[in-house]
Amino acid sequence: MLLGLQRAGFRCVGVAERDAAASRTLQAYLGRSLSEPFLALGPTRGDVRKLDFADWRRRIEDDGKRLDLLAGGPPCQSFSRVGRGKLNDLTEAGFLGDERNRLWRVFFRGVEELRPRAFLVENVPGMLHHGGVNVADLICAAGERLGYRTRCAILNAGSFGVPQIRERLFVIGIEGDYEPTFPMGSHVVCLGPSHIGRQASLGDTFRDPARFAGNLLRTKGANAVSVAEALGDLPDHLEHMRSGFRARVPCQIRAYRLGAPSDFARLMRRWPGLPPSEDVADHVCKATPRDYKTFASMSPGDRYPAALKIARRRFAAAVGRWRSRDKAGPRPREADYVPPYRDDNFPEKWRKLVVGAPSWTVTAHLAKDSYSHIHYDSRQARMITVREAARLQSFPDSWRFEGNLGDRFRQIGNAVPPLMAAALGRHLHLLLRQQDAALAQRDWGFVAAAGVR
Repeated sequence: MLLGLQRAGFRCVGVAERDAAASRTLQAYLGRSLSEPFLALGPTRGDVRKLDFADWRRRIEDDGKRLDLLAGGPPCQSFSRVGRGKLNDLTEAGFLGDERNRLWRVFFRGVEELRPRAFLVENVPGMLHHGGVNVADLICAAGERLGYRTRCAILNAGSFGVPQIRERLFVIGIEGDYEPTFPMGSHVVCLGPSHIGRQASLGDTFRDPARFAGNLLRTKGANAVSVAEALGDLPDHLEHMRSGFRARVPCQIRAYRLGAPSDFARLMRRWPGLPPSEDVADHVCKATPRDYKTFASMSPGDRYPAALKIARRRFAAAVGRWRSRDKAGPRPREADYVPPYRDDNFPEKWRKLVVGAPSWTVTAHLAKDSYSHIHYDSRQARMITVREAARLQSFPDSWRFEGNLGDRFRQIGNAVPPLMAAALGRHLHLLLRQQDAALAQRDWGFVAAAGVR
C-alpha cells in the first residue's frame, strides 16, 4: 500500500509493520526515500497495540503540519473464508475468538489521536460476514463517531490493471460533510460464481445501506491483464529439474527474455520513483520433484482432482513398466508419484494458470506451498517463482524482498497490489483537493458577503 500511495503523490511520514521480514524489506526501501520517518518496525516496535499515537501527533504538529491520510490493513486471516476452518482446527476459541479480529479498533485509536483528514482501511470481503456480524459496518460507524463521513466498497484488483482477479474490501473516511467515493478502474474483469462481487444485496447487511457503495466493476473497457502479459518477458526457469536442486534466496540474477515486453511488463521494469530494473531477481521456485511430470501433463485451469488422476496414472504406468521387466529392481512407491491429499477437501489447492486470462487471488499461503499457482508453460513444469508472484501482485521488478523463500511469498500474498493502491491514492488525492477547493470557495463567499454588508 505504501508503494502505491507514494506513486499517487502522497509522501509517507510513518510506517508500522510487525512482521520481521517485511520490516527489513520496508527498511531497505524507506532508507532510500525518507529522512527521519516515524518507523515502528519489527515484532516488538511494530506492534500497533503499543504505539504512542499521541507522541506521533505532537511531533507532526510541532513541525507545523497535519496528517492528510492514515491507511492500514488489519490482519485478514480470521476474516478470510479460506482461513476460518484452519483457525477453528488450531485454536480452542476458533476464528471468532481470534485476537486479530479486534485490531481494527486499534487503528481507530490512531485515527482519534492523529486526526487525519482521511483514512483508508483494507481487508477481505469476508469482513462483511464474520460470525453473523458485518465488521465493515462497525468500522464505518467508528469513523462516523469520530466525525468522518464513511463508505465501504468491494474493489477488484483486476479493474486497476493488476493481472489478478482479487476482491478486497475498502473503507474510506473523509472528515466533515464531504462525501467519500471510490475509483472505478479501467479494466473489465469476469467474476466466477463464488466471488462476492456477484452478490447484489450486500448493502442490506449495513445498518445504513448508504454506507455501502457497492461492487464497482466496469462493463466496458480494456480486458483484464493476462498472466501471459504479466510473465511473458521473464526468462525460463528450469533449474528446479536439475538433480540436487535446492531453492535458495538470493538466487542468480537473470536476464529478461528477448523481444518487446507488454505494456504491463514495461511498467514493472520502469516504476516511477524506483531505479529502472535491468535484470530479474528472486526468480526461483520451490523444489517438488515428485510433481514435475504431473504439472507438465495438466491442462490450463486444471485443479487438484485432475492432477490426482494424472499422478495415479503415472504411478500405474510405472508399476506396469516394473512388471514388464519381470519385476527387476524395487517396486515403484506410490508416495513417489501421488500426493497424499484427498480430492474432495479444497480442490483448488492445485491449479494451473490459464495463459490468456488473469490469475486468481495470490494469497499468503504461497509461503507454505505454491501449488495453487502452477505455471502455464508445461515445458517448465513447476509452480510460480517469487518474482512471478510479485508480478501477479504488480510489484515492480526493482522492489526486492528480504527473508527466506517463505518470507518472500508471504509478503507478496499479504500485500495490497501496488497498482490498486496507486489508483485509490490518486482518487483520495483528488477528493482532498476537491475538499480544499470547496472550503476555499466557501470562505471566499463569506468574505465577499461581509464586504457587501
